[in-house]
Amino acid sequence: MLPTTFEYVLTLIAPKLKRMKPGYKSISPNKQFLIAIWKMATPDSYRSICEKFGVGRDASYCIKMY
Repeated sequence: MLPTTFEYVLTLIAPKLKRMKPGYKSISPNKQFLIAIWKMATPDSYRSICEKFGVGRDASYCIKMY
């Protein structure tokens, strides 16, 4: 994906990605989008994705739900 495409799509979906459940540490829309793309593009487990992006497993699962 080209950086310009990433930025364009991010501007479209960022308002929806900012919503996090109460009690969760806020994760930037940029990082949420990167995690979602990474999960769709690779067969990596949630555990390895969490380690790669420095987020907890609950956060990556929550991102998946959006």
